[in-house]
Amino acid sequence: MSAYADLVRSYSEVYHRIASLDDDGQRGQPDWPAWNRSLAVVYVVAASEIANQARSIDEALWDLSQQSGTGRLPAEQWRALRTPLEAAVLQFLNLARDELGSLGEPLPKLWGRPDNYPAS
Repeated sequence: MSAYADLVRSYSEVYHRIASLDDDGQRGQPDWPAWNRSLAVVYVVAASEIANQARSIDEALWDLSQQSGTGRLPAEQWRALRTPLEAAVLQFLNLARDELGSLGEPLPKLWGRPDNYPAS
């Protein structure tokens, strides 16, 4: 559980850096080493399905960081870029919840914000 929680925390930090713009309108630089450490721990301790889903998050984070460029994007473009990442994280969380014996239905959404909300 600790490895999964650390991965989600690290994901949140990386996403925040990618999504946030500084005073000059430039994107932040993620702490990739911290992300990679969290990812590696999950690879060591998780069942294959969860480890593979963690890799899907890594791929989606990388895509988002590469495709988002350095400055502000139109809201529709940002939503299109973040959607695959959020889907990968939601799937990871539901797999982890299932493995950890969580009761109830899978989480239907990652966030409570409206689907059409533009930013992080």
